[in-house]
Amino acid sequence: MKRECKVLCLAVGCLMSVVGVSAEIGPDQIWNKDRTYVVPWENMSDELKTFALEQYWSEISYCLANIGKPFKAINPKEVNDVLYETYVGYITHGLIAGKYCQYGDYKECVKYAYMDYMQSVNCPKEAGRCKPECWGGDLSGVGDGRYPPLVAIIDTYEQNHDYKGALPYYQRELGSWARDYEGKTLEEKLKNLKIKAAKDENLTEAVQFIERWEKAKKLAKTEKPIPMDPVVQHHKWFYSAKPAEVLKALDYYSKNRVKFMLEKAAAHKNPVVAKKAKEYLDNWDKPVAEDNGGGGPLEKSE
Repeated sequence: MKRECKVLCLAVGCLMSVVGVSAEIGPDQIWNKDRTYVVPWENMSDELKTFALEQYWSEISYCLANIGKPFKAINPKEVNDVLYETYVGYITHGLIAGKYCQYGDYKECVKYAYMDYMQSVNCPKEAGRCKPECWGGDLSGVGDGRYPPLVAIIDTYEQNHDYKGALPYYQRELGSWARDYEGKTLEEKLKNLKIKAAKDENLTEAVQFIERWEKAKKLAKTEKPIPMDPVVQHHKWFYSAKPAEVLKALDYYSKNRVKFMLEKAAAHKNPVVAKKAKEYLDNWDKPVAEDNGGGGPLEKSE
């Protein structure tokens, strides 16, 4: 099942809830008007999933090429985010983070979410105004308004069982909470915070977050990150600058019957990639070996 970075997506304006019932649908019927899926991700064929990923990739690429620009200076349909167009008005790192979250690449998602956070830290924000150079995730009047970016990043890591990746963000967030307490190290400052918390119920949330950090440190030693969904990984490889990774994607698309991506690769600028794609297409209707994952040419028997 495709994982969702729910907290961070809510923070940066993602609109990708998964609803609906199983049905035969075409690539132009993947989403409802509110951009929820008509059919749950896990019930889609690899071909339909790839159609969806192509749309996300197109939006990501467009946003990356136009970061910092106002919506009035671009084509909003290429971005496909009414929330941002209405309440923010320009392309931010946070918007790109949300797009990567929808796409299914949590590492790129948190990378751009952190850029969004650092932008707000390094640039004083004018009250009541959203500016590309002073953005800090403030969606006042939308949902819960301003989101805690570091906590959202931590949540995204932990949803993917990447507790080790989350630890530096715990330290930065806790460092801001413990700033005013005595101690030479973060641990000493947090110890004094907990002592004060015994008499101050306003610090209960801080103590709970410290306990969560302690648990995360233990889990970081035993838990391994959940691998990227294969259909997402191979789609990302398809656009890689490394021919070997593109060829892996072509093999996957051949075996999993995603013909339109092979057709796209047939026009690839790399002649080796283009030739391989054409080979898969030439053998598309030939018998399929039972043990090769389905699709593509039969391997020659000795």
